[in-house]
Amino acid sequence: MVSADQQSILNFLQCSPDAYFSAMEISRKAGSRKQFAENPRWAVHPLRHLLDMRLVERDEQAHYRIAPPPT
Repeated sequence: MVSADQQSILNFLQCSPDAYFSAMEISRKAGSRKQFAENPRWAVHPLRHLLDMRLVERDEQAHYRIAPPPT
């Protein structure tokens, strides 16, 4: 089960499944303006959990994208 924040991140990443995004850009674009203003790094913790669940993947520059479906 994913949280509301995690689902917001997944929804954002699904719009561009081949693109990688920084945690800061995900924080800015996946949540509300108010959420970003209160905590510009709000997405870091949910991203860690999504990474553990293998729903997202991270590249060498610590940018994230939605994990491709298993083959």
